[in-house]
Amino acid sequence: MLKSTLMTKKTKRVLFYAAVAVFLFLSYIAVLYAQGYKFSFDDFRFYRTGSMYVKANSDAKIYLDDKLIGATSFLGNSKNINGLLPGIY
Repeated sequence: MLKSTLMTKKTKRVLFYAAVAVFLFLSYIAVLYAQGYKFSFDDFRFYRTGSMYVKANSDAKIYLDDKLIGATSFLGNSKNINGLLPGIY
């Protein structure tokens, strides 16, 4: 009987189960991100994010915490800001 020196059946099984575990973990992270959660490295946990919608009568520049986020669009004079963590801005 010839025995393969590269990979045994046990090694293949361990690699397969490790790949399945990594896939499930990354799928969980992708689903959380798609549902609007964001990971905060400060607190080391996930937070549900929010958004802010700004509509102005004319062109406007939008600042958030003294940083220019963008300007309202030309057609609707509106801007949507996504991915905001809970807090005071």
